[in-house]
Amino acid sequence: ISLTIYELCINQDIQNRIREEIETVVGEDDVTSHTIDNLKFLNMVVCESLRKYPVIPFIQRKCVEDYFIPETGAVLERGTSIIIPTHWLHYNPEFFNDPYKYNPDRFNGDTSIPIDPFVYLPFSTGPRACLGQ
Repeated sequence: ISLTIYELCINQDIQNRIREEIETVVGEDDVTSHTIDNLKFLNMVVCESLRKYPVIPFIQRKCVEDYFIPETGAVLERGTSIIIPTHWLHYNPEFFNDPYKYNPDRFNGDTSIPIDPFVYLPFSTGPRACLGQ
């Protein structure tokens, strides 16, 4: 949360967009789960913060069975430790244009620039993903 606040402080335009969205969606009403669901730009800001500042820099897993990688011909043997470098993935320009720039609009759902669910991993994925997501 603190790094999101930092980004909002140095990106006044993003802070203004969030304020406008909250004023439009919430107005004088109480904040409910329904109104939070309608704060689309705020959700994009949270997603971008989790991309730029991942909670964990890597995910560690163990192979539960031998796995053949067809592209390389290599075999990962059962019991091998696997490290998935989320920080590297989130900052790789092959997956995210201008990765060091704080840009919530990359999460606007534009299908011309899709975000691979196996690259954007703020909570991991699969059966061992974070329950808090």
